[in-house]
Amino acid sequence: MTENRFLTAVCTVSLVASGAVAFAACGSDEDAAVGVEVTDPWARATADGATTGAVYVTLKSEAGDSLVDASVDATIAATVEIHESMVSQTHGTGPDDGMATMRPVDAVDLPAGTTVSLEPGGYHIMLIGLVQPLRDGETFTITLSFATAGDVAAEVEVRT
Repeated sequence: MTENRFLTAVCTVSLVASGAVAFAACGSDEDAAVGVEVTDPWARATADGATTGAVYVTLKSEAGDSLVDASVDATIAATVEIHESMVSQTHGTGPDDGMATMRPVDAVDLPAGTTVSLEPGGYHIMLIGLVQPLRDGETFTITLSFATAGDVAAEVEVRT
């Protein structure tokens, strides 16, 4: 009789434990399949009268995704665009060789498991038509839109 209770208890614990492991695995796989990790969103402080600003952030998607849009409240900026900075290369023969330029892009790809940094001199989020200067220490919310993960809100810290 005691042996039967012991076997019943062991079976019950095993079932509960395996169910918990299966549940945890399902939850983490599901989160990784649709989630994007958003870290260190920040914007550079701007001078009085500036009409544009930039937001930088680090992104990672375990399953792969794309940043396709971004937005802020109209009290921050009129328009938000994803941009890429680049240095022109005309092989040293033109007046524009080595000139830094930027252009809007439709998306920033996030290859699976790879960290992608939106940073000065590369991809970044442009705030166009700033309502007021971005001041050191202030914060505001930006909404990042991803092809798979959908919208993710992040608090942006303004830094010098």
